[in-house]
Amino acid sequence: RFTNGVVEEVTDLEIMRAKSRLGKEGIGAEPATAATLAGIWKLRECGIIKGGESVVAVLTGHALKDPAATVEYHTGSRWGVPPYPPVTIAPSMDEVARVVETVLKSK
Repeated sequence: RFTNGVVEEVTDLEIMRAKSRLGKEGIGAEPATAATLAGIWKLRECGIIKGGESVVAVLTGHALKDPAATVEYHTGSRWGVPPYPPVTIAPSMDEVARVVETVLKSK
């Protein structure tokens, strides 16, 4: 109350969506860390964080801290159909480069 702070609750699915979005932007975060972004989205959506305001999010947990969550989300085994299903490729650097180039062109 003294600082006019706000607390928001986010679901596991909201956290995984935020984690996925961070991953798409090249930031490897673990789920607990992605909760920060999920909370920011909710606070922005309900108008507590206004357009044009600056927000600092501390993301300290690396994606490899909980790889099972990433696999569960992107294979649809826990939360249903994933927005970014996994892509299976041949084990070669040329194939990795081709897929990365394709993704970058689609942005």
